[in-house]
Amino acid sequence: MAQFRARHLSTTRGERDVKTLTFIGGAIVIFAMLFGCAFIDGYALIVLWGWFIAPTFNAPPIGIAQAVGLTIVVGFFTSNFHRRDEEEKGFWKACVGQAVKSIGKDGMALFIGWIVHLFI
Repeated sequence: MAQFRARHLSTTRGERDVKTLTFIGGAIVIFAMLFGCAFIDGYALIVLWGWFIAPTFNAPPIGIAQAVGLTIVVGFFTSNFHRRDEEEKGFWKACVGQAVKSIGKDGMALFIGWIVHLFI
């Protein structure tokens, strides 16, 4: 009986360790995705700012920290945080979907901005 109890306790600890590591790994992935998307948003804003805002309004160029801060503030006021269709997909699919949308949005903005910039 003591051997069964010891095995049962060690399995339970092992399961807790796996759950803890899974949680920590998931948190690291989420923070990496957040910082990665914020950096890409900031880079897109730096490029577009340099192409359009700086020459038009004689504004100084901005750095990555200012660009990321601006995208966070503007995103805070303009985004819809709760979407029912993403809730049905599952947490990880929704996270990856948002990252793909963010990167695609930035890429499309840079592409269209590049084309417009060619005509200025």
